[in-house]
Amino acid sequence: MPLVHECREPGCSTLTMGARCLQHELLARKHVTARLGALSKRFRAPAITLAIAAAAALVGRASRSA
Repeated sequence: MPLVHECREPGCSTLTMGARCLQHELLARKHVTARLGALSKRFRAPAITLAIAAAAALVGRASRSA
């Protein structure tokens, strides 16, 4: 594979040394960041609920053993 080649995005003829040109690489990073943000928001509430349930279970065990 040559050191410099065209960007792998369809319709882009920019020469690059990586898989994508800088413009498309920045867009790809922005999309990944947005997806990770949405994913973390999606799982935040269940994680908080699970933490509260675990704390309640621990408190319940502590009060039974005392």
